[in-house]
Amino acid sequence: MRNSVAQTAFSVPGSCFFIGLHRICPGSRHLSLTFSEREGVLLLTVTTLASGSGGNAALVSCGDTHLLLDAGISAKQITAGLAALGVAPRDLTAILITHEHSDHISGLPVLCRQIGAELYTAEPTARQICYRTAGLEDRFRVFEPGERFAVGDLVVGTFATRHDCACPVGYTVEAGGQRMTLCTDLGVVTRGVLEGVR
Repeated sequence: MRNSVAQTAFSVPGSCFFIGLHRICPGSRHLSLTFSEREGVLLLTVTTLASGSGGNAALVSCGDTHLLLDAGISAKQITAGLAALGVAPRDLTAILITHEHSDHISGLPVLCRQIGAELYTAEPTARQICYRTAGLEDRFRVFEPGERFAVGDLVVGTFATRHDCACPVGYTVEAGGQRMTLCTDLGVVTRGVLEGVR
């Protein structure tokens, strides 16, 4: 199973920017980035578990902090992808959701029954998800796009994106001077997106 996840490590000077990863890497099942090592600094790693219309999920890790960005594949597939990286579902610190379309949340109901990780998204998105899946209301930690917050060893930034849903967002994740940005389903890169990734 370990061989199914790309083991390529890229040296990235300080930041990485993902927009619609399935367009950048067509045909690639997984992309794994390990940010450049600095003595005494935890490494920020980013691995796509799935990307595209069939489902989206990525893992961002730093030390013992593991964030799942979207859960658009089955809980079984997420669990298998995490296992290939040596991470158990119970090790997830939080799940960050970009928007409520099924290719970003389809695995969420089952995964939430299996683990107790908090869920982060914009309030209108949380409301839409709770309409579909009862019992998640108390799990959500909602924010306004543009807010920043800490999750474990990581600092998460949020920004609005444009898509046909309640309140889509992109995320920046930072640790030890290293930063990555994830935004999906962009029809256009708006000024707000550009400001969000700076």
